[in-house]
Amino acid sequence: MAVADSLWWFDSKYEQHPVGPPGGPPSTIPISDSYTLVKPYGSWDDHDPQNVISFTNDLAKNYFGTNQVTPGTNIYSMYIGIQRYLRDHGLWDDYIVTLVNKPEFDWIAKEVMRSEDVILLLGFWQQLVPGGPWVRISGHYVAVAGVDLANFQLALSDPIKDNAEGGPGRVLNGQLIPHTP
Repeated sequence: MAVADSLWWFDSKYEQHPVGPPGGPPSTIPISDSYTLVKPYGSWDDHDPQNVISFTNDLAKNYFGTNQVTPGTNIYSMYIGIQRYLRDHGLWDDYIVTLVNKPEFDWIAKEVMRSEDVILLLGFWQQLVPGGPWVRISGHYVAVAGVDLANFQLALSDPIKDNAEGGPGRVLNGQLIPHTP
């Protein structure tokens, strides 16, 4: 889920004592949770891989109403849900949640360059009848992971298929927490 990517990233960014990725048995992984944006859903660090499913399920079910009335996540329910999540975690005044209809590349680039997270709802459109109107048939949320201003390109973090960890794509060594490609 793109929102989980975003919240997880901000939680990492503001963690006062970040720990590296888990590498040993659970009892040897240090726990460091000084920033309250993401909470652990068990007796592990909030950024332990074991936390991913519980965290995304909590957001989807308890904050966004995903798949409860209609399939998927309504953008307005997500917008309101993010604000409620921030309030519930005591961080209401620390973030601004903005909903922009059809954002231009320049706006997205500016926000990413300011180290703001941008979540895009990509719409999938199809012409059901040749020569007929284009109809939106579905959509998918992604987080913007980077921007290439010179070539007008966006790097997307797609929570459904993160190929850079096991397929095409690339993973570079991180500056905050070392990450071996």
